[in-house]
Amino acid sequence: MAGSFDIFRKYQRTLLAAVAILAMLAFFVLPPFLQMAPTSGGPDPLVATWRDGGIREDELQRQVAMRVVLNQFLRDAMAASGRDPGDVRVLPEDEVDVVRTLLLAREAEANGIVIGNGGVNQFLAQWTNNMVRPEQLEALIAGRRFGQMPVTTADVFAALRTILAADRMRQFSFAGLSGDPPGVRWDIFRRLEQEAIVEVVPVVVESFAGDVPAPSESALLAFFDRFKESLPVDRSADPGFMEPRRISYDWLVANQAELQATAEKDVTDRQIEEFYEENKVRLYRVKDEPAAGADEAAGTPAASTGETKPVAEEKADAAAEQTREPASDAQRAEPKARVGRPSPFRLAAFRQPAAATAGKPEAAPDAAAPAAEPGTADESKDAANTPTAPATDGVEPLEKVRDDVRKRLAAAAVDRKIDGLFAAIMADVSGFARDLTRWKAESGSSATKPEPPNVDTIAAKQGLKAGHAVKRTVGDALREGEVGTSFQLAIDPQSPMGFRQAQWADLLFGQERPLWRPVETRDVPGNRYLTWKTDDLAAFVPEFAAVRADVERAWRIVEARPLARTVAEEVATSAAGGRTLADVVKDRPGTKLEAATVGPFSWLAKGSATRGSPPMLSRPEGLVMPGEAFMRAVFSLEPGSTAVTFNEPQTVCYVIRLVSYTPAVDDLRQKFLDPALDQQRIAAVAEREQAMAFESWLTGVEKRSGLEWKRPPQRR
Repeated sequence: MAGSFDIFRKYQRTLLAAVAILAMLAFFVLPPFLQMAPTSGGPDPLVATWRDGGIREDELQRQVAMRVVLNQFLRDAMAASGRDPGDVRVLPEDEVDVVRTLLLAREAEANGIVIGNGGVNQFLAQWTNNMVRPEQLEALIAGRRFGQMPVTTADVFAALRTILAADRMRQFSFAGLSGDPPGVRWDIFRRLEQEAIVEVVPVVVESFAGDVPAPSESALLAFFDRFKESLPVDRSADPGFMEPRRISYDWLVANQAELQATAEKDVTDRQIEEFYEENKVRLYRVKDEPAAGADEAAGTPAASTGETKPVAEEKADAAAEQTREPASDAQRAEPKARVGRPSPFRLAAFRQPAAATAGKPEAAPDAAAPAAEPGTADESKDAANTPTAPATDGVEPLEKVRDDVRKRLAAAAVDRKIDGLFAAIMADVSGFARDLTRWKAESGSSATKPEPPNVDTIAAKQGLKAGHAVKRTVGDALREGEVGTSFQLAIDPQSPMGFRQAQWADLLFGQERPLWRPVETRDVPGNRYLTWKTDDLAAFVPEFAAVRADVERAWRIVEARPLARTVAEEVATSAAGGRTLADVVKDRPGTKLEAATVGPFSWLAKGSATRGSPPMLSRPEGLVMPGEAFMRAVFSLEPGSTAVTFNEPQTVCYVIRLVSYTPAVDDLRQKFLDPALDQQRIAAVAEREQAMAFESWLTGVEKRSGLEWKRPPQRR
């Protein structure tokens, strides 16, 4: 009887041929079908819909991934142009912005705004300062992938066309909201400068919660379902039952003042004298006696920009402009296209400074400019290139600046010390992270689990201070102050200053920040911090049974708001006829209420324009979270009149009686018309209000489009 192997030997050629054919089919045919299939392993559901359209899960994830690719491409293009990209993230990499961009692009198209390849090329030319050639840009795209699919130049152009169309729509809309006429400026000025004294009676909403009938279980469940995916926010009128994200972290702080005081004791007289001799002309020149020839060496002001150029450079530039030959037709012509698919990049969009002189003999040093006049270009050039000799006069004497020199030397020594300490500690913490990762990968081995760095031991050994935080929300961390107030300076080419402050909370609580990766920050007094996460607990929706008591309490507060407002309005009505609120509540039976006098306070706190802090809503002592509605009610009153309004989270209903304003309106108007008026703070408020109006416009676009999310969108 023949066995199965005998049958295989008999038909082996036929079977092997069949296997080979199936293998080829699997290799060439199966992958495209797999790529066409939904990546979620099931149906590809709609994530968001709008009128005449929508977006499915796979397409949304593809567009989010494309944002990541575009950000890296734009950073690389910036680097190729000779600028430092730092950690620039041009495009938000989250689902909300992707969908909003699609809606704005549709709005732009409806208004006749169309972005072609020329518009994309113009954007890239501006982005790279015309310093990157088309083939370089194509090389930056080559090899990039999202998921299994390669990124093509056509993908990049299509994505940028949509983004630029949406951005153009934003610009047009924001232009319609910009501008601050005199009436608006006067209103902002009053909010900054006018102060009020008020009498208030707070009616606490929760004190009426017991008067609300008990809710049914179904009502509580419906209330919980409505807010279970909302995070609690201090100033929100709506509750939030989702447990927020919490992290644990350790930190070290180098106290600048203490280290500086110690370092100053170690500075010697010889170090002070050497530093003074080397830097006295640069740092300690008498301000009333500028250096001879300083104006000539520094340059003359450029007429249009206010910038300066050395005199010799100005003359050379002018002469070169007169003698420069026009580019030939051949030089202006684009190079022949490469064999294959034509590139959407245009050479005309990218300036190559060396192209105009290619093939020409190099000019002699003096050929581009006429002979320098005595005492002008040559002398200024020598002055610019020759080290300035130490001055024997015109500088502050050493004894007058000795303390300043000591402080400078001590500060430099402290910085060097902290740099070395933090570098060593960061290396130790990062080394532990690698060992821990290796140990987890070899979980079946008998190796001992690595011990984490002990922050207290490090602090005691290095003369630093240590801190621990366990399961803190971002709000907890900020309220605790200290390290929560620190920041990191990050390069930002789009900022007028060239850099921006990256706040500690954003750095540490960022979703991409792994455990045991140190973050170095500093605060305004100069203290320096080193922080690393030791645990990270994601936000989650709790079970209803676990938070039932909190749900009922929140439900009762919401239901009690009308009762509190009724009582507040009764008090306000009783204050008619010139009675004070103190007299009204003293004679009122029933609910125990108290009146208090608050102020003077302005609507907006002035802030600090020099530090970039815009005016913010003031926080008068004795009031609980007053919001815009409270301030609007106060500053719309006449002295002696009353109003009723809630605080921002609607936990307190205030009865307000205006006592007085200061200064008088006529005095305030004279101050407003003063030519020396600080306009920066007014402009800061106007800009913020324009941004709020713009955000309202965006919300209106979403409503008009009928946007509906089928699941909560994910943010990064």
